[in-house]
Amino acid sequence: MSGSPGLTVNEIADHYRLDPSTVYRWVNSSRWMEAIVSMGSEIRYDPDRVEELVRYSQHRDQNPEPSGHHAGLTVREISAKYNVSIDTVHRWVRGPGWKDAVVGKRGAAKEYDAKIADGLVRERIWLPPVEPEIPAGRLLTLADIAEYTGISYEDVKHMAADVAGRGSVLGRHDDVDGDRRMWRRETVDERVRGRQKRKKRT
Repeated sequence: MSGSPGLTVNEIADHYRLDPSTVYRWVNSSRWMEAIVSMGSEIRYDPDRVEELVRYSQHRDQNPEPSGHHAGLTVREISAKYNVSIDTVHRWVRGPGWKDAVVGKRGAAKEYDAKIADGLVRERIWLPPVEPEIPAGRLLTLADIAEYTGISYEDVKHMAADVAGRGSVLGRHDDVDGDRRMWRRETVDERVRGRQKRKKRT
């Protein structure tokens, strides 16, 4: 894989025959964050480091750390992990819940409990479930995507629409059933990840 401009989570999962949700869980660690080479519409990881990181992560899964151990993340690391601006994270950490998430300091920077921070971030943006019940390759209609993500059906329809010729958030569908377009769950995870959350309209 050397020479590649960088690998996405789904490309890593495909190459090593892993569920993308497993790789999404792994990339939360600081080691994976240090391997980021691109933070455009899709986060990409250094292909020369991926094999080593996969082996390391598989070893950690087989030999978990003692219960109660949570790595602390700085604002900069939270920004890199979730592909949002540092200014956005600084705004978040002034909100409810973040003060209680502080576990220490690294130099002048506060460290936030990784698990608590993840929960607080998930209140702001949509992220794939850590352990999704839906198989990665299952095809989802727009209604299924709304149910899976918790995003309103109207917003999902908007994400599937080509706005002013700029393309859609969901991109090209993976299959069709009559007049219904369908996307694989892993496609939805990759393309909807990081979208700002809105409450469902009733």
